[in-house]
Amino acid sequence: AVGRLNMVVQAARAGSEDGPRSARDVGERVLTFGFVVPIVLVSEANRKEHWAPRAKRVKAQRKAVREAWLAAGYATPPFPLVVTMTRVYGAGRSKPMDPSDNLPRAFKAVQDELAACIGVDDGETDKVQWCHEQRFEIGQNIVEVSVLSTAPLEGA
Repeated sequence: AVGRLNMVVQAARAGSEDGPRSARDVGERVLTFGFVVPIVLVSEANRKEHWAPRAKRVKAQRKAVREAWLAAGYATPPFPLVVTMTRVYGAGRSKPMDPSDNLPRAFKAVQDELAACIGVDDGETDKVQWCHEQRFEIGQNIVEVSVLSTAPLEGA
């Protein structure tokens, strides 16, 4: 998963044969950057637990997101943005989450920290559109993040 996402990012940057050459090649969107966060998301909706373990998990998730954002080393692209968070599951007892309820709630800490990194409130829908996805991949438990700018092209 990490290698595939990095190939897409590099292709988008370089405009190679494997990737988009301009925003027009992908419907006015260009993958600005992407990175992987090595965390396991759990369904927060149905967990019956004391507040302390949840607070510890949220703190660890937010720290991992912040570290991955800083390690990626990219500047925030021009608004508006589409931020897609993909839960990649397939290790241990992981199973799919309900995409309309459990998945967005599982991404809450990740989304909050990404919003803080970008410098917006996660409710500012005019600046950032948040997308939640998931897919099965054997042996993986990670979150992939891609940030796309939908800003108009200069001179277009």
